[in-house]
Amino acid sequence: SICTEAVALCGLALEGENADLWTTLGVTARDKGIRQHALIQALHVNGDHAHAWAELGQVVPSCISFLFVINQYDFNSFFLDRCT
Repeated sequence: SICTEAVALCGLALEGENADLWTTLGVTARDKGIRQHALIQALHVNGDHAHAWAELGQVVPSCISFLFVINQYDFNSFFLDRCT
């Protein structure tokens, strides 16, 4: 809703490094670009944030676009860190 989006934005103004607030904005924003940006920001703050990963998969419509988005996040180092 608009109210939840506004509350998330106000919270981020106070605490910009909060992955839960970024995820909340990513779930509630009306604009798809803002949703995608917010979820990527959540992952920059906390790369293990399962809810942000799940929501990002819902926002990005195709596999090719999803690969572009996760490349921006540096997905390779995400997996390399866990596989070595």
